[in-house]
Amino acid sequence: MFDVGRSVREFFQRHGILLALVALAAVFYAIGFKKGSMIAIALGMLFELGFWVKLMRSPRKSNPK
Repeated sequence: MFDVGRSVREFFQRHGILLALVALAAVFYAIGFKKGSMIAIALGMLFELGFWVKLMRSPRKSNPK
């Protein structure tokens, strides 16, 4: 039988950091653009950079045929 809780847990173990980084980037961008705060925009940029670095360094599964 398919265990939904287990698959959700595995998804967040693999991709939770990426989701958190992109969410934080979006939040800081929104705050920065709304308030005109360069510090918030810079933090958004740093979180976005962390997202892209983590995404590009993530191990890729090979599908041998």
